Amino acid sequence: MENEDTLMKKLFIFLAFMLSIQIVSYSQTYKDWEYKNIDKFYEKITTESGTLGDDGREISCVFVPTTIKIGIYEVAIADYKNDLYEIKGTKYFVKFTGYFGYGGYGKAGVLEVRSAYSSTFYRKPD
Repeated sequence: MENEDTLMKKLFIFLAFMLSIQIVSYSQTYKDWEYKNIDKFYEKITTESGTLGDDGREISCVFVPTTIKIGIYEVAIADYKNDLYEIKGTKYFVKFTGYFGYGGYGKAGVLEVRSAYSSTFYRKPD
């Protein structure tokens, strides 16, 4: 019985070690991908029916500067309008500090939010 307990402990430690290696190697891998720095995050807020923009035309939403919780997220970034890009599946949008290029319906990658002023999107290779 004692041998089985020892064997199970060793197996558990081995599995935990292998899992930690995979997590570390993935986190190091995305750092080698093409990346773009983010200028600002925006939250899309739907307006009430009949709301007018400064040109007197009806608008359905506004984009308000916001912050996102610090962390590392797997996301897809897609074209929206002008220099604004959508974080798919969320109410958040981004503007990049430089030219991002064609995002289409979604470019997969890793969003690393370090602070309100220091965030990066790493584009997963096609």
